[in-house]
Amino acid sequence: EGLFIVPIVLMSYLFYGIFLNLSIWYKLTKRTMFGALITLIGAVITILINVIYIPVYSYTASAVAHFIAYFVMMVVTFVVGQKYFAIDYKVKRTMEYILISIAIFALGYYVLDKSVWSDLAKAVLIIGFAYYGLRREKLFSLKSYIYAGKDS
Repeated sequence: EGLFIVPIVLMSYLFYGIFLNLSIWYKLTKRTMFGALITLIGAVITILINVIYIPVYSYTASAVAHFIAYFVMMVVTFVVGQKYFAIDYKVKRTMEYILISIAIFALGYYVLDKSVWSDLAKAVLIIGFAYYGLRREKLFSLKSYIYAGKDS
């Protein structure tokens, strides 16, 4: 019954992970008060959405609350962090990966039927996307993988 909120929760935790990685700036600049304030913002958003919408939408409201709270925390941490400790993040590239992942998920979940062939098509898309991303970031080379260990 509640399986439909899994993508929302997973995306929430993706935002939370990005937030944690971005939050290093306030630790390095000894401005840890920003960490407390940003966390407080996230808590207030979560509590307000839960109190207002759980009576109407049940646990779906809680999933959406975390989604919104972690997204806001991520954006605020990024924007404020660029002011105090600017790091040249590859935002465009990161957004491309996130959007392609969402598109592959949506295609597999909403468009392809639940057959063996559609599962195979989804697997090929996911493996192809992973291969593309690793090659693009120069983290993987098929040539070096094939020839690895041939020198010994």
